[in-house]
Amino acid sequence: MTQSKIVSTYVALICNFLLFCLKLCAGLISGSIALISDAVNSFTDIFTSIAIMISVRVAHKHPDETHPFGHHRAEPIGGLVAAVVAILLAFEIIKESILMIFTPHVIVISKFVIFVVLFTILLKSVMFFYFKYVSKKHNSPAINALSYDSINDVLVTLSVLIGLVLYYFKAPYYVDGIIGVIIGIWIIRNAMVIGLENMNYLMGRRPSNEVVEHIISVTKSIKGVKGTNDVFAHFVGPFVHVEIHVEVDRKMSLEKAHEIGNTVKHKLQDIGIVDRAFVHIDPR
Repeated sequence: MTQSKIVSTYVALICNFLLFCLKLCAGLISGSIALISDAVNSFTDIFTSIAIMISVRVAHKHPDETHPFGHHRAEPIGGLVAAVVAILLAFEIIKESILMIFTPHVIVISKFVIFVVLFTILLKSVMFFYFKYVSKKHNSPAINALSYDSINDVLVTLSVLIGLVLYYFKAPYYVDGIIGVIIGIWIIRNAMVIGLENMNYLMGRRPSNEVVEHIISVTKSIKGVKGTNDVFAHFVGPFVHVEIHVEVDRKMSLEKAHEIGNTVKHKLQDIGIVDRAFVHIDPR
């Protein structure tokens, strides 16, 4: 199990719980529906962190009798669950915000409220760069979802800050509710992006042309390989399974052809994104 991925899920859970508590207190003190909506967004982040923590742990279990190709699909399942939870709670934010647009209310802006907003922006920015680094290093869609969520939270909290500034300069009370609606819509939009990305992983999407071309290039670089045909590749979770037909000299011995096939298999599986390679030998 990749320890840094597990550590990153604990970091996400602890930070999101801390931000939820701070933003909820600040929202209740100030009476800002936008800040309370942002607190609800952090509450969904707690569920997201838990779902991703579980999915990352399951994904790194060794293959067994019931899952001979491993458990890699668990990661995108965690990301998909998190996206669905976020969408459901975003609709609740929009509903409450619309009600507040038509309900006069007073917002109390204090140093504590401003501190919470600025602290959230700073912490979420640091989290974004941290999760982005871990996700790229380990090719993890689940951790990438955390980085995506973090930068979105920076933008959401910035909108809350703008709303507080506008209210301070005597903007109408309903501006707060409007910003709450915008936050809800923004959460839905980004949850759909994350959800569709993880659905593609689950449905066995073909990797990019660059990845396929690299697979072919590595195969052709092996001594004895005269060419390739019928290259199929698809995602199984965040990793790729490859089926490739390798052309060898038809006069070659069966033992030698088998040796080349094994070499191709191991070379392809040395590519970080490739989990399994299935090689067929074709005479030429």
